[in-house]
Amino acid sequence: MGIGIISHRTAEELHIATVMVFLETLEQIKPLFEQETGHTLVITHDSAGSLVREIKKGEPIDVFLSSDEERPNALISEGLAIPESFFVYALGRLVLWTNLALPLSENSLLKINKLALPEPENTPYGYAAQQMLEGLNLWEKMQPRIRLVKTTAEAYQDTLEKRAEAGFIGLSQYLSSLNNLGTYYWIIPQHLHHPIRHSAVILKATRHPTAARAFLRFLRHPAALKVIREFGFRTPSQPEDDD
Repeated sequence: MGIGIISHRTAEELHIATVMVFLETLEQIKPLFEQETGHTLVITHDSAGSLVREIKKGEPIDVFLSSDEERPNALISEGLAIPESFFVYALGRLVLWTNLALPLSENSLLKINKLALPEPENTPYGYAAQQMLEGLNLWEKMQPRIRLVKTTAEAYQDTLEKRAEAGFIGLSQYLSSLNNLGTYYWIIPQHLHHPIRHSAVILKATRHPTAARAFLRFLRHPAALKVIREFGFRTPSQPEDDD
């Protein structure tokens, strides 16, 4: 694949902290990277805000995969991440999804009685959902119906188990299960919220800088880009468009 196999004498265990919305995608990339390099990945997952808190506590994390640019840049500003390692690895798509027979669109939002929404202060997808509702002048009207959850994964689970009638998740999460096919979903038009630019950084505390750099290079490799796109993300090299 072009990176080159690394001998097992130099193979290292790399700890990756990823946001929930990228977890399934990373799980598919993991064996490709491990086979190519000989390194192994240990994956930690949570909301972007929670992962930053763990990093600041000194958790042994080598690479942080966020769903925004602000948090990795803040870690750089605070001296916790390597500036030259920063790059945008994917562009997320926000989806409103339901497990019920409820067609979704801008006009049907007020028909939803329980809406699972990831906490805007913790998750860029939740913040994008708030922006969308504010732009449509529905944020205040929807307050009694919103069920705040910690992550997009919880929004997905609440919707799947019908504790909520619909939930804001990532397109990648909708596409990750064949059981979702045939259910109703609405890809939120990108002009209704700021771009969701997933960015990565290597932490200064890493004990495996060579392996960490190899991993970030692999995220740009055609094999990884193929997986990223298959899970509904765009990549920076793709032209911007809208739905």
